[in-house]
Amino acid sequence: MTPFFHVGEEMKFKLIFALFFFFFASLVFGVEIKFIEKIKLSQEKTIIQGSISFGVAEDELFLITDYKAADIKIYNKQGNLEKVWGRKGPGPKEFLRPAVCSYRDGTFAVLDFGKYRLFLFERDGRTDLKIKKEIVLIDLGLDFSLMKNELLVAGYKVDPNGKPYSLYILNLKTNKYTFLMPSEIKYGLNSFTEYKAQYRSKPELGSIGARGFCDWQSEYAYYIWEGNLRIIKINMKSGKIKFFGKKTQDYIQPTATKALIKANRERNTKSIFKEKYKMSYIKAIFVNEKYVGLLYNKPAENRGDDWDIYDAEFQYMFQLYTLDGKFIKEISISGKYYEMYMTRNGNSLYFLSSKFDEKKEEKEFYEILKYKIVE
Repeated sequence: MTPFFHVGEEMKFKLIFALFFFFFASLVFGVEIKFIEKIKLSQEKTIIQGSISFGVAEDELFLITDYKAADIKIYNKQGNLEKVWGRKGPGPKEFLRPAVCSYRDGTFAVLDFGKYRLFLFERDGRTDLKIKKEIVLIDLGLDFSLMKNELLVAGYKVDPNGKPYSLYILNLKTNKYTFLMPSEIKYGLNSFTEYKAQYRSKPELGSIGARGFCDWQSEYAYYIWEGNLRIIKINMKSGKIKFFGKKTQDYIQPTATKALIKANRERNTKSIFKEKYKMSYIKAIFVNEKYVGLLYNKPAENRGDDWDIYDAEFQYMFQLYTLDGKFIKEISISGKYYEMYMTRNGNSLYFLSSKFDEKKEEKEFYEILKYKIVE
């Protein structure tokens, strides 16, 4: 009778496990990404000349860095301009090219590529900003996320031994660096030697692109290169690394085509973008207490060789994962746009999009698309 007893116990265990898995799966895959509203940002008092980054405060004020106008534009949740902070120039409260930014818990970090400065602001009242620190940075990151007294940076920096890193931490009190991820891992290479051979000596990887994106949660940092839908999860204490990501049929992996390599060699911006628009590029990553999300574009419609790059309109796709890398779902973001960037506030997602108004002679306008993760 003993074997039958063991079989029964095994069946009971499998049944319990199946019920647990079904319950867990229903919780995870029952998650919805719900569209809430579209907010068109007013251009009546002043126009947004160029933006590639933005922050969202707790009260849904949108802080948008305008790298062309060299200022910070602050909009309310109705899309009305509340304040323009700063102006173009070399002096105090002036910028040259403020581009990348990050907002968290009342602190707003802005990287000025023209001044080689990182500005740390704190909110002063509802719409004013007060500079609390200014840091000189020669090695500028292309994306970063605020931490407590630190900055997680996705960029390029060489450690004291001459080894390049694509993800590192800047201590905002001491200005010292902690190096997290060597650049060979970013590109999926096995060693620094292979990195030197393939990246420095050959044009393939460099032609695809250099930008990376990062965010963090608890003791984990998350990183993704624009040229590959592969999320890299790093334990910032132990250094242990995990990879995950799902390449669906809408994602077209960027490759270094002969035309792209030639365009990069000739520094032909128009041809570079035409080639890149045939592929999917990662645009942003976000992490909160439960989820990891990323944004990428589907390739632009093929219009032949005579179309202008500014006519391009993309359909953007958003993917959602658990913190451990389990794929939940992918959705298409409403509408077609020229460019799109993403940030988050809790379970609310905000996409800053730009496109050209066909009725107003291609006048560019910006919109905020708000979505919410509903469990």
